[in-house]
Amino acid sequence: MAPISIPLQPNWLNAQLPREGRYVLGPLLGKGGMGEVMEAWDVVLCRTVAIKVLRHMEPTAMIRFMHEAQVQARVVHPNICRIYDIDSSEGSLKIAMQLVQGPNLEQAAAQLSVDEVVTLIGQVAEAVHAAHRVNLIHRDIKPSNILLERTAEGRWTPFLCDFGLALAMGEPALTASAAAIGTPAYMAPEQSRGDRALVTPATDVYALGGSLHCALLGYPPGQGEPTPSGRRPAHSGLPKGLDTIIRTCLMEAPERRYLTAAALAEDLWRFRNGEPVQGRGARGRLPAMPWPSRRQRVLTLVGGVAVVALGLSGYLAWMLSDRDRQKTQADAILLEAGAETRRYTAELGLPVHDLRPAQARLRARMAALRTRMAGQGRRAAGPGFVALGRVHFLLGELDQARRALDQAAALGVPEASLANLRIRVLAGEAMWNSRAEPGAWPGTPPRPGEDEGEGAAAALAAFLHKDYLQSAQIIHRYMGSDPALCMPPGLEAAALCALGRQAFLAGDLAEAQARFQEAKEAADIPCEIWKSHPDLRHARARAALGLAETLMERGLPALPLLTVLAGQCDEALRLGPDRSDLQADWLAARFLLSREQARRGRNPEPTLEAALAFLGTPGRTDPGPELRAARMLFSWQLAERCRSRGEDPGPAMLEALRNAGPTADYLRNYETRVLNLEARLEEARALDPRPTLDTLLQHCRSQNAGSAGWPALEDAASAWLQRAEWERGHGLDPSASLENAQIMADRAIRIFPAAPDANALKGLACALEIGISPSRRTLLMPMARARLRLAAAGGGQAELVARLRRELEGRL
Repeated sequence: MAPISIPLQPNWLNAQLPREGRYVLGPLLGKGGMGEVMEAWDVVLCRTVAIKVLRHMEPTAMIRFMHEAQVQARVVHPNICRIYDIDSSEGSLKIAMQLVQGPNLEQAAAQLSVDEVVTLIGQVAEAVHAAHRVNLIHRDIKPSNILLERTAEGRWTPFLCDFGLALAMGEPALTASAAAIGTPAYMAPEQSRGDRALVTPATDVYALGGSLHCALLGYPPGQGEPTPSGRRPAHSGLPKGLDTIIRTCLMEAPERRYLTAAALAEDLWRFRNGEPVQGRGARGRLPAMPWPSRRQRVLTLVGGVAVVALGLSGYLAWMLSDRDRQKTQADAILLEAGAETRRYTAELGLPVHDLRPAQARLRARMAALRTRMAGQGRRAAGPGFVALGRVHFLLGELDQARRALDQAAALGVPEASLANLRIRVLAGEAMWNSRAEPGAWPGTPPRPGEDEGEGAAAALAAFLHKDYLQSAQIIHRYMGSDPALCMPPGLEAAALCALGRQAFLAGDLAEAQARFQEAKEAADIPCEIWKSHPDLRHARARAALGLAETLMERGLPALPLLTVLAGQCDEALRLGPDRSDLQADWLAARFLLSREQARRGRNPEPTLEAALAFLGTPGRTDPGPELRAARMLFSWQLAERCRSRGEDPGPAMLEALRNAGPTADYLRNYETRVLNLEARLEEARALDPRPTLDTLLQHCRSQNAGSAGWPALEDAASAWLQRAEWERGHGLDPSASLENAQIMADRAIRIFPAAPDANALKGLACALEIGISPSRRTLLMPMARARLRLAAAGGGQAELVARLRRELEGRL
């Protein structure tokens, strides 16, 4: 597939344009009493933003301006315009925010269908509820403050903006308590009276109802017929349920309105689903709803008679049409599932909290939906299983998502309609599967449908075909302006981590470090937006672990990075304490931290004890592969500590061997290090270590067959050298083993010339050969000393470097 060419910079950008700090100012988007809003280019983060600039620096205006940025930044929701930065350089205050490229609801309302308006106001109501949850009342909701932008699929997405009048409950007021502020046409009665104490979430519910009224009828509540041409006629026969919703929102008494904005959203989804609404507006009176004219009443009566006549015949046809009934049920199922997934997605944008209650609610609603589907026909159940597949994918339950899609296909859903989600499930399975090699995924992965956007299709296809560079470039170019669009979450970080692993195994550790750093930065941005998204937290942890391991292999300090990572993993576990991937991240951070602490002369005992206690808690006594590997690693570390202190390492070593297995989540396979220690302990107990060394070498051979790179060659060199030393000490010919050790060390050094452990092993092999063939001393001694210098400079294992130094001193 040819790469998609999508411009990164806006067309208007040039060197002659004025700048405000790090922002190049572009076209003017609008003006207000406090300043102006312009499109701008962020030269640091390379993205287009909207800049609101305050030109008049009076103290009151500055306070209001700062207040707007602070309160809007406090709310994180997909349908609230995001605040990126606030800056006061060069004599002006500036707010950098998300650029929404499209009209506002007031401008676009005439071209929208009733269903589109209902959907947009429902999404805004959920966003308003997110603001209410952090004690913010907007106080200026109106159609002109709801910006719209088209998605790649052609649907409208709303963004609530302009929090300049927002009220932070429990904080000091910025205006006198008697001042009535807001837009009069959308102000609730209590807001019009100017009493700040009476303003509650119900005040915003009133404004939402007024915005719905205006978008549907063309004018705000309480005003007459609209004058602009092109609007739909006033009172054009709103459905009863929608009329009830509007009346409920516009009740004079706040307690008679919807109790929360979320309740309003739920009623709007009920209307979309064809279900009875629960608003009480039918018992109230809608303000200023003029009686239709005589001509309108006559036309309505004639139309009503015609509708009744047609309705009777249509009803009979509907009763006979099971196909139409099932389609209606399918639409209702899809709408309900969509509403539930939107609610859960909103949870992911909130500050870090336990997601299990929200997940339990979502699963319960989906179980009820599955029960409803059981009574429907194939045409209704098929789309229902597609909706279930999306929910399982959102929850990270990829096996269940795959099964739901298979059931949908069995019920007749076209495979082309499932390709979009199938490829995301496939990519989700491949993202962190370090053991997957080219050809591990049978056949050619399906291409996503065109409605998903060319950029998304190209990025996912490139990733699944292991063209990680192309995949990362497309994601950064196409989706960098909104990291939340990257599906599966963390895909860019996964692609960059794959590039980092490839560079590491190829011996280019500087390139590996740069790639893992890029991966971490690619995950940091969406983690700040979606603070409670476990998949993004996992992506950031994997990138940071790869970066730390690379730094340690290069002999560079990794302790600050690992300390921060350990805290982030603590935080991530709050999202889902029983998630195995988050548990594995927590343990991996502690494992590398304990190794780095020991390498830097710090005491790793508290870290090791905390990890072993974590593994010993109920529910983790029978862990999966990742946790079994962690148990092996920490037991091995404990055995190493016991051996260094002259204590018995046997019990810890027995536990490590009981849980032995590959460590695919790391850049190295540390299982070979565990077997190496076991062979040394056997040798110390006067046992033959060769069976254990043969097992170790078999692991190394299987890794080399899978292109494991220089670490596997290094481990093989260590095993052959240990075998040669044992054979020489027991009167056997070590020549073959010594030759193999040198071959493996040389191959590792050819891939990674600065590899400290490989150089130390090569030096030890030279020293052993000097002992076997003293006549070669003159040739081999300078080579061994050169290897010692490289090993010491690269920060290799202290034990190997010390052994080589002792061997060379003994040969002098």
